[in-house]
Amino acid sequence: MYRDKSADTSTFSNYLKTNLNYKEITHSRAYLDLGIGLSHQWFYLVNFRFGYLLPLEKSRWNINNNKTTLPNSPTIGYNYYFTLTLGFGTIASDEDLRRHYDRH
Repeated sequence: MYRDKSADTSTFSNYLKTNLNYKEITHSRAYLDLGIGLSHQWFYLVNFRFGYLLPLEKSRWNINNNKTTLPNSPTIGYNYYFTLTLGFGTIASDEDLRRHYDRH
């Protein structure tokens, strides 16, 4: 996102009265996520996922709240991905916690 800097910033009250003109460029594209993952959680979490993003539409860059598409815009060429998530902690229900503490 690119925003023009306001020229009149002498005082706080003048700054609030100025028009904040800005330019916004967005990119959107729908994908079909074809992937597989493995996950194990106990008091820690190990999660691995890999896959392929199959584009379902042509890449487009938009302006004016997605009302205008910019022609001859660059494409983004990533399709394969992988993620690795590591964490500590657990997710337990109230019933699980009661059973655990009733045993002790």
